[in-house]
Amino acid sequence: MISILLGFSARRSFTIIWLAALFTFGAILLLPSLRAAYIIISIVGGTTDAIIPLLLLYGKQYHLGAAGLFHLTAAGAVFFQVVRNMGVVTYNQIMFVAVWGQVGFVVAGVMELSKKYHEGGGPFPNPLDGVTVTRATLFKIVTIALAGATALSLFFAFVLPGLGS
Repeated sequence: MISILLGFSARRSFTIIWLAALFTFGAILLLPSLRAAYIIISIVGGTTDAIIPLLLLYGKQYHLGAAGLFHLTAAGAVFFQVVRNMGVVTYNQIMFVAVWGQVGFVVAGVMELSKKYHEGGGPFPNPLDGVTVTRATLFKIVTIALAGATALSLFFAFVLPGLGS
């Protein structure tokens, strides 16, 4: 999805996807513990999940960006539930709000794109068409996403289990 938003070629997109899959699969196979692999995969997954809404918000696609933030809420709830059981009712309430927030903002974003770009049908353009994402901006977005995903993953893995019930 990130490659599509940035307008990368198919070859470049497949190369990035292949390298990311090789890294995550390698982490699972080569790290000495499943816990370490889970933390690394959570950091990588959280980073890629955070880059998408940050790119959309940078491109002023606020509805689609908000949908991505609701997706991050749901992903965080899943990780939190795995590390520390928050209870079925609480988990389901968070997931209900996160999923409906995500769906609502995606629909709003699609309706906004529909009004803005085409009235007669046809394919939607890339939501970031016309937005220039410089290397410096992309570096900042990736850094913010990586720092946030790392901080949350380490908090969920090491601090949260040690807190009292």
